[in-house]
Amino acid sequence: MTPLQKGFHLHAGLEKTGSTTLQRALYEKHSQIFYFGKWLGNQSRHRECLNKQVFEVLQPALWDHEADPLQARKLWEEEVFPKINPDKFLVGSWESFGLHDTYKHVKMLKRLKSVFGTCRILLTIRNPLCLIPSLYLQNLWGHAIVKRKPWMGPKLFINIEDWFERRVKVSRGIHNFLHYTKNIQASI
Repeated sequence: MTPLQKGFHLHAGLEKTGSTTLQRALYEKHSQIFYFGKWLGNQSRHRECLNKQVFEVLQPALWDHEADPLQARKLWEEEVFPKINPDKFLVGSWESFGLHDTYKHVKMLKRLKSVFGTCRILLTIRNPLCLIPSLYLQNLWGHAIVKRKPWMGPKLFINIEDWFERRVKVSRGIHNFLHYTKNIQASI
């Protein structure tokens, strides 16, 4: 079975579900995986795709909805795909893929299919009762130590109730923060 027959596998792990561990310990090192890399949503960081050509294939498929996915498919078929070992599985990773509104999520799925043909989504989730405190601590640490998060306000500490209210607001609603079941259903 060729990589195209196996399809493109997109790991869409939600926040705090072990995505970084999968990316670094499995995808990058596994001998049977051609790892496209991942996308870092933070504006100040660069996309960590395997190379410039892979980025140029993924850019119109996932992130730039004004770009022509047919150009990406042509680049994929002519430049990138012929260099891939036929025994490998094609894997990319984008943690926030499952967090978009359902309309945008379905639009991205269609764009992926127009570039790669068959696509499979690996969505890792976490119990929301464990997720919320973990996200809170990560955001609190990131706000106080690494960089300020303007949406959290000027103080270094914020209680979990205020954090949750602000997180829902910055996510433009609880449906974008915790409600990912519609995207899972739309992916089937």
